[in-house]
Amino acid sequence: MKKAITAVAIMLVLCFALCSCSFTPIRSMDLLMQPPVFSNTDEKLIAAFETSAGDNTVFCTPINGDYKSAVVVEDVDSDGEEEAFIFYKLKNGQETVRLNILKKIGGEWKSVSDFTGSGTSVGSISFIDLDSDGIQEVFAGWRVGTSSGRILSIYRQNSDRLSYHEIMNESYSLMSSADIDGDGETEVLLISQISNNTGNLNSAALYKCSGGKMNPAGNVTLDGNISSYVSVKGEKTSAESPMRFYVDALKGERMMITEVISWDNSTANLVDPFVDPETFTNSATLRYEPIPSMDINGDGLIDIPTQSVISEVEAGPESIDSYIPLYLTEWKNISDDGIGLETSVCSLINTTGGYIFYLTESDLEKAAVTAQTDKCWIFRADVNGDGVYKDMFSLLIIDNENWNEENAGSYTILSENENYRVCAFVSPDGEANGITGESVKEYFEQFTY
Repeated sequence: MKKAITAVAIMLVLCFALCSCSFTPIRSMDLLMQPPVFSNTDEKLIAAFETSAGDNTVFCTPINGDYKSAVVVEDVDSDGEEEAFIFYKLKNGQETVRLNILKKIGGEWKSVSDFTGSGTSVGSISFIDLDSDGIQEVFAGWRVGTSSGRILSIYRQNSDRLSYHEIMNESYSLMSSADIDGDGETEVLLISQISNNTGNLNSAALYKCSGGKMNPAGNVTLDGNISSYVSVKGEKTSAESPMRFYVDALKGERMMITEVISWDNSTANLVDPFVDPETFTNSATLRYEPIPSMDINGDGLIDIPTQSVISEVEAGPESIDSYIPLYLTEWKNISDDGIGLETSVCSLINTTGGYIFYLTESDLEKAAVTAQTDKCWIFRADVNGDGVYKDMFSLLIIDNENWNEENAGSYTILSENENYRVCAFVSPDGEANGITGESVKEYFEQFTY
């Protein structure tokens, strides 16, 4: 049973302070941020906490994760009695967050452990049974200052089934957990970005819980030229396939790659087939826009977007300089051998208009696409196979303030919002070849990321 106790009383205090008509000076934030008054058993929990930590404390709420309260209650050892996990700071100028763990013993709350955390704020808290003993370990993610620094602490229940001890304290950028090596137990995967005088040492490391400790069990070096990690997703497509992790990472401000990490039984280690072992770079999954990996076609497989510049074939009578680069986005799956990429979907993505336009292999053989601006894409085709490209249709983004109802009949509206319309305009040559606004719409889909 999962319960999160929220500090409603704090909000009430703030509301009265803001709404009062008196001229009483506003109290300091420390005085406002007192532990709230709870009812029934919750009052007893807070009283037990104050007996242990004192009443000179400030609650600290996790920034991310499923639990959004400084006080989290969970039966982690399945004994029918709950444990409480309270994040707090002491109001003595110390910035480090602490974790107090309380256990319900004989119907009464008692503090059984108190830890000094490894950060100035709480990233998240979660509970995972790492060795199938029926007792969940406590995962506390800490944030260090205002930077992106993160530290993972894992706490394990002692043999007395009451108190806890720390079994892991490691820095990381992204974290995930699953049965990664196929042994039936849950492992922890940490993606880390470490900078030194010689550059970045980016890696993925696997940790296993054995003998009551967290032990390193594998690692792999990742692309050393990324600016930050964005997300990690896990995928296991069948009982026979390995567990794969797709790690999206930024290169610079906008370019992105996806690292694909899995366990290799033959080497008993982690692998990433798309990192060049000589240069430690990943160019196989590079795209020029920060588009994350995702299941784009709903087949249950994660697709990795890759991009290449579309050739400005037969751009038209205007100067080539009047056109902007346009990227073909190919969405790729991992091949059956686990070391290659196979294209599943081709598309164009317009971030200005928030849409994706799908292309078939036949389209790519006959069509040429150019962009005059982000708001005007022109699709041409060599329908006769004689090398002459003719305008078939255009995709246009028309601001609402420029919309002319008198000309509305010339366009097929594909999507619209309070700011603009995305429209298709079919040329006479396009109509002569059976293209209609409705047929264009079949390839169109709103898309945000």
